[in-house]
Amino acid sequence: MLNHPIPVAVVAVAGTSSSAVLAMIELLSAVGRPWQFGQQQSRAIFAPYVIATADTQVAVPVGIDRFSLDNVNGPEPAIVFIPEIRLDLNPQLPTPDWNVWREPLRSWHRHGAVMCSASSGVALLAQSGLLDDKPANSHWALTRELQRRYPAVQFSGREALVAGDAGGSILTAGAGSAWADLALHLIARFVGRDMALQMARIEMLQWHEFGQRPYREPINTAEFADGAIGQALNWLHENFARAAPVGAAVEHAGLPERTFTRRFHVATGASPLEYVHHLRLNQARRLLESTSLNIQSVAAELGYEDPSFFSRLFKREVGLTPAQYRKRFSPMRDALPVGPERAPA
Repeated sequence: MLNHPIPVAVVAVAGTSSSAVLAMIELLSAVGRPWQFGQQQSRAIFAPYVIATADTQVAVPVGIDRFSLDNVNGPEPAIVFIPEIRLDLNPQLPTPDWNVWREPLRSWHRHGAVMCSASSGVALLAQSGLLDDKPANSHWALTRELQRRYPAVQFSGREALVAGDAGGSILTAGAGSAWADLALHLIARFVGRDMALQMARIEMLQWHEFGQRPYREPINTAEFADGAIGQALNWLHENFARAAPVGAAVEHAGLPERTFTRRFHVATGASPLEYVHHLRLNQARRLLESTSLNIQSVAAELGYEDPSFFSRLFKREVGLTPAQYRKRFSPMRDALPVGPERAPA
């Protein structure tokens, strides 16, 4: 047992997810605590506390200190964690004003704190300049807009956890429950692997060894695209499995092919063919989850004449073979109750 608890500063700004704050605090607060009935009480290993500006509303658990950014009189943090922040994807909206956080974040980093973020919380680190010329991670659906806002950062939406440097002084986690991968990494690093594995067993946490790739879905950016490309995107989302969909989409947009390709890339960040592959592979995942079709039939239904090409493409983009994907996700669908099956918003 460590002599003194490890101070962890949890940063909260306007739009910070309260559930993300609570989840990290409660998990770290439980490290080293007895969970079996009858065990003797032990001391906490981590000591999380919240730092926020005076006007920021955030739920703080009972017994957890909250400090104002204007008057931080708590312990110097060994770890700084920035949870998920609600961000709007619309590129026409201004970037949030977080200048007041720039120097505190940089100061904590200079003094040796491990700087961490989960999902969209990476935007605060990016705006501080700490991620300039470094790799970083976020929710897979946000990376393109974040890359536009912070061009000096090398954003990825493929992994669950990304280290910004060889020493691991900056760690950025991806979407959803990837914050748990970050937490387990920190527990192993500061306390030990055995403790991290024990917490994973107690809390039923999984390590996302395949990253975010099995979970990513293509995003229809028609509402932000120019009119002709928006129409083509809507058409592709309905007709991606037909033969030669790119050529038909060019005709549908009524643009010269080179102009179409250039404007399509500006609107989506992908070439038309790459986008079609994304749409097809997304549908392939749905078929693998919900049907017993063999791989050859799945490939044919999506417009792929060569099943081996389909399988190689699926593995490269999703991180799993089609058979591995079915084994991992089909049981989840089978175990869930049947509801009204409304289309996702």
